[in-house]
Amino acid sequence: MSVNPAFTSQDCHNCGHRAKKSLSTRTHECPNCGIELYRDTNAALNVLKRGMEILGMERSNSTQGHWETGGKP
Repeated sequence: MSVNPAFTSQDCHNCGHRAKKSLSTRTHECPNCGIELYRDTNAALNVLKRGMEILGMERSNSTQGHWETGGKP
């Protein structure tokens, strides 16, 4: 199983907006939600999110970094 890396550096991990940029642009600045971070960090968070979706899990947004199953009580 693998994650398709297409658009992981262009899609905002926070809101999903696609912000096209050249390869020389090293930051991700989303015009939709305003988040700013390194391009590679944004891509890594998107790969993580896609991988968790494949596994049927979701990542909690808490600062403790808990991982939970996708099922709701």
